[in-house]
Amino acid sequence: MFVKIDFAPEFERTILAGSKTATTRLLKSEPHLDNISVGQLVQCTTNQTTVFGTVRITKIENCRFNSIPEDIALIENYKTVLELQNVLKRFYPSIARNAELRILHFELELTGES
Repeated sequence: MFVKIDFAPEFERTILAGSKTATTRLLKSEPHLDNISVGQLVQCTTNQTTVFGTVRITKIENCRFNSIPEDIALIENYKTVLELQNVLKRFYPSIARNAELRILHFELELTGES
């Protein structure tokens, strides 16, 4: 049984194209992601049901919301950290400045349901 990471539909295309190779998550809102490990295969979904691909986790990092590294914003396909922070606020409206985030780096293994 695969762990699933749900993405907003707008990210499906960039993940499948290989231009988005990481996702930044607020762990307290998604505790099921705490047990993911490097090398693990994870299914990518939209609307928590539609599988659009499978990725392999290549690296895991932790950081605070107020200290997201610039390179993470670029890997996530954003131009600036502020742009990434604004997107995270959209998904986690009550996120605190010092909230702990988990950054899951990945590479696409398969497209579609596997």
